[in-house]
Amino acid sequence: MPTDRLAKWQILLTEFDFVYVTRTAMKTQALADHMAENPIDDEYKPLKTYFPDEEINSVEEEIPDNDPRMARAYNKKVRPRNFEVGQLVVKRILPHQDEAKGKFAPNWQVPYVVKQVLSKGDLQLTDMEGKATDTIVNADSIKRYYI
Repeated sequence: MPTDRLAKWQILLTEFDFVYVTRTAMKTQALADHMAENPIDDEYKPLKTYFPDEEINSVEEEIPDNDPRMARAYNKKVRPRNFEVGQLVVKRILPHQDEAKGKFAPNWQVPYVVKQVLSKGDLQLTDMEGKATDTIVNADSIKRYYI
């Protein structure tokens, strides 16, 4: 089944009584033999085609990056997560972790305590006994634990 571009060529070639037949493959040696037997001379000019709908495909409309409406629409869906030192939180078990063991496994790890709140929503956690974990966790994978 021809694609759009091939269909355009078929339409253009019907004017000259050419028949376009799609080929599945061409051996490299056959192409090399053809080019050796038919060299390109100085009078050769490539075929210049004009398709009237080519301009339709290119859209040149500038969209400003600092549109306040887009920022307002995005920001109304964002819920800030504010954590404080000493709060109890649970951490999401991500699919690449060893604790993720299947469909019926828990999605959240045991409660942790926020030890330190870092910049841009990063948290350092400790377990309930006060042992610090080595990793710093983003607030996206944390939710508050209510007793």
